[in-house]
Amino acid sequence: MKRTLLFLPALFMTVASFAQIMDQELYFETDCIVDLARDSSGNLYFVNGGGKLYAYENNDWDTIQLDPSLTFVSYAGVTVDENGVLWVATSKGLFSYQDGNVTKYTKTNSTIPKDNLRLVKAFGQTLWIGVNGEGLIRKDGDNFQSVNAFPGLFMPIVSDIEIADDSTAIVASYNYVATVKGNSIHTYDLRSEISFQNFIVNDIFIDYLGKVWLSTSDGMVIFDHSNETFEQLSDQYGILNFKRAVFTQKDELFAFTSDNDLFYKNPLGDSLFFGIFDLTYPYPDGFLYDGDTLRGWGNNIQGESCSAIFNFNYLYLDQDNDGFTREFDCDDDNPAINPGQTDIPNNGIDEDCNGEDLMTGVHDIAGSKITIYPNPASSHIYLDTDLLAGLSVSVSDMSGNTVLVAENDRRIDVSSLPAGIYLLEILDRITHQRVFEKIVLSR
Repeated sequence: MKRTLLFLPALFMTVASFAQIMDQELYFETDCIVDLARDSSGNLYFVNGGGKLYAYENNDWDTIQLDPSLTFVSYAGVTVDENGVLWVATSKGLFSYQDGNVTKYTKTNSTIPKDNLRLVKAFGQTLWIGVNGEGLIRKDGDNFQSVNAFPGLFMPIVSDIEIADDSTAIVASYNYVATVKGNSIHTYDLRSEISFQNFIVNDIFIDYLGKVWLSTSDGMVIFDHSNETFEQLSDQYGILNFKRAVFTQKDELFAFTSDNDLFYKNPLGDSLFFGIFDLTYPYPDGFLYDGDTLRGWGNNIQGESCSAIFNFNYLYLDQDNDGFTREFDCDDDNPAINPGQTDIPNNGIDEDCNGEDLMTGVHDIAGSKITIYPNPASSHIYLDTDLLAGLSVSVSDMSGNTVLVAENDRRIDVSSLPAGIYLLEILDRITHQRVFEKIVLSR
């Protein structure tokens, strides 16, 4: 029987209605998903606990046996290089997969120095491979080379690898972070870089701005590898044991904790915390983010064959339930104020959330009232008056240049003028009285 991936809100730091947190995309009656990757065409690949590679290509799943001897996998890495070659790092060696063909790399048939591999990341045609308890390997072309990124550290287990846009490899092991670029290696101990004492780096994520996010046992940390600085973000995100994290292009943080809860925060200050409802449902285990779609995968900790890949929905809240989330609603506590409303002039309230309260100008000229509206205007300005004959209208820019002239017209077309601030002059040609109104044109 298929099981539905289910999260229920355990704690609301902001009480509001919100979008569904995630949608189940793909469900598997299979051993646990160990790692997930996506190629440039949108195809998905994962390795399961039974050592099989699952490829979702052209909306159809194919199962590939990498090696008959690979029957149990507790950790593995999956990545795709710039040529579309899929690479899988396992405890039985390194595998490549392309066009239905599997190639195996071990110490006996290649120059790879170790077989007990843990994870792999591609940058261009270079592979960075984490070895279980034995450090780091770099593959350039057909050449494999051991990289001593953590000198003096006994049996370094690489927890994650990410590659910055400048080709710097950022590698984590226990409480250490190392940067590798060419032959230059710098290693940092977070216990001395930051005042906290129990740092374990679980995950690395590089966001769309190039910021390096470290998910640690003592909260989120930003690592500036260019300036070699670390910033602890406990004020923003608390001191939780974060297992995985993604910072999206909407400036939203999604993070899994070591207790398999989901932490969420958006730039508007909405902060939510979701707990697991039932242990028989898949626990969240990792993220896959391509700048557009945020995916996660989850596995059942009870040992049942139950895994799922799911999509995350953005969680901008709609506090007043008017159909406009706080991303767009300038007053999310009042359903009468949102971008779908019509602005009421001169009441000091921006009902349509365009940043301005609609204003009207009322003047006396030649014994009659004249009302000028709207202000700001976009395409036309209207004159509401009984006195029309004998009126001349001119519009000047802030340098004093006359840019428009009209006579005896209630409807002034200003659509050809650039956005900006203008001075509207109305002249009664009989009495020679003049009135002026400052007008804002917006587009």
